[in-house]
Amino acid sequence: MPLRRESVLVLGLVTATCALASVVFGVATGSFLEPDLPKPTSTAAPPTATSVAPTPTPTALVALAPAAQPGEQRSLLLIGVDDLGQSDPRMEGCWVITYLVGMPQYYVIGFLPTAQFSLSSLSSSRSLADIFSEDRRQQRGYQFMHDAIQSRLPGFTIQADLILDRADLLDLIQNVGGLTTPTQTVSGIDVLEHYDSLRVDDSASRMTYQGEVFALILAALGRQNWTPAIVWDFVQQLPQVQADTAAQGGLSEFIADAPPFTSPGLVWRAFEPGLEIVSQP
Repeated sequence: MPLRRESVLVLGLVTATCALASVVFGVATGSFLEPDLPKPTSTAAPPTATSVAPTPTPTALVALAPAAQPGEQRSLLLIGVDDLGQSDPRMEGCWVITYLVGMPQYYVIGFLPTAQFSLSSLSSSRSLADIFSEDRRQQRGYQFMHDAIQSRLPGFTIQADLILDRADLLDLIQNVGGLTTPTQTVSGIDVLEHYDSLRVDDSASRMTYQGEVFALILAALGRQNWTPAIVWDFVQQLPQVQADTAAQGGLSEFIADAPPFTSPGLVWRAFEPGLEIVSQP
């Protein structure tokens, strides 16, 4: 499979960063939330280390969108699926990645496919996975998903969408030399096998592991001296991006002023069941 991929993030939360994360998330939701993440109901063992392929060197930098004003918020809707080669890929995860122009952190909110939303544009309460399938069926450009997320996070303006499958994740992890923990280097296959070993109904452990993987990917990007512009060059090779000129414009806007991957890093939150809606006028 050709080189492909998109980036993401490092978990380094000191007290001041937690407070800042609560403010950003509070602005998005219209309320201030407790910063604690849900505790996993089981302890995830680290995946088994395997060898990884040598890291290729990304090259061409591209001209990006005009710079935004300091403090301007930019958000990316990142959707993870099993296999884009299938006519009806199954959604496996969804994340909104946000930064404020001129600030060093990335903020990521993770959504489970089972999260429930009720929209006036749909006839009944639906899971996010079902909403994704409806967008695909109607070829709406994930507008129903935007509506669902912004119904609970009205402060977010989503500039871009990016859909990735498991093969894309494997390519990215391989091309940054694997993910390095304090004790070992793990491959993309290790990551997927470990994630699949977590019980489907253990949402807290699954969300916690997602946050750990995001943090390790961001650290790997920084270690390999990848810049946001190099990531953009990498993302443009994805067939699903090449085929969608609208997506290219939104992605270039999102990446244009993204913080470097050597910054303080990632602020992670899970979209908790208490934020889901079961009715809406």
